[in-house]
Amino acid sequence: MNKNLFEKKVLLFANPGYGEFFLKKLLNLKNVKVVGVFKRSDSSIFNLLNIFKINLFHRKNKSIKKFFNYNKIKNLIIKLNPFKNKIHKSTIIENICIENNIPIYDPALYFSSKLRKYFLEMNIDVILVTSYSYLIPEHIIKLAKFYGINFHPSLLPQYRGSNSEFCAIFNGEKKSGITFHILNKQFDTGDIILQKEFYIEDGETTSSYKKKAAELGCFMLEDLFKLIDNKKDFEKKLKKQNKSLISYCSLPNEYDHLGKNLTVKEVINRVNAFNGSGKNPYVIYKKKKIFILSLSKFKGLPFKFLDGEIFFNKIIYKSKIYEGNNLDWLRG
Repeated sequence: MNKNLFEKKVLLFANPGYGEFFLKKLLNLKNVKVVGVFKRSDSSIFNLLNIFKINLFHRKNKSIKKFFNYNKIKNLIIKLNPFKNKIHKSTIIENICIENNIPIYDPALYFSSKLRKYFLEMNIDVILVTSYSYLIPEHIIKLAKFYGINFHPSLLPQYRGSNSEFCAIFNGEKKSGITFHILNKQFDTGDIILQKEFYIEDGETTSSYKKKAAELGCFMLEDLFKLIDNKKDFEKKLKKQNKSLISYCSLPNEYDHLGKNLTVKEVINRVNAFNGSGKNPYVIYKKKKIFILSLSKFKGLPFKFLDGEIFFNKIIYKSKIYEGNNLDWLRG
């Protein structure tokens, strides 16, 4: 029997967003079985520790590391009840797991020796990570017999880290893409397995970018698992990230303020970037702070910028949405 036909056991790490796209696709792939899903933590304590770890322990500051003993804090968390007083709300990912009898795990259990032993006995082939906001410990990555693999919505090493979609739109990039790369101890630094480029269309928003990246990533999963069938061919495909091209999502101060010193093109890019980001940019109009939902070249609330005029046709003022004829009172 061809060994490539054996079922591959996949442990998925996924947050809402890309996570549900990838989980649905994995469930429809032949010879792939999702044996568990790590989701966003319900533990406030663990989430605080994660922020603490990312911001302090992965910086080259020896005095900080000496003062704060991460292992002691970690052990304290193990002893505490990390889920105390936490109200849980189900996500789409969790609902899919429940419907398909897939175990759901919380990353606050990373340090559980019982869970680690259970995963070792399970013989996991691949760990797949999609839009996951936590650093995954090395002892978890090593559970995979094959490799840990991360999906990233940019052409690495460009726009490493979070908010790569937002920054690509914000900065007016003409093209971007997706990357599958080897998972390691740091965010988005592993060897590249597969990449695919796509164009950023005029009017592209963060929301439409994410949808495009998710669809392309899911389409490429089949190619990824074909490579996994042969480890030697897979390893020949790997390539190091070009250090001279490394960039991160770096935003200016008050990046959500649409000031009059911006060009029309910059304003359009910024409004499009905020579409789908969960936040809205703002302008100061006649001493009023107004949040912008959408714009137009011809109709709405007029606002002059460095090289031209834009009309805002849907806004939020004092938590209320105004559009169309309801904007007239603001002009007065």
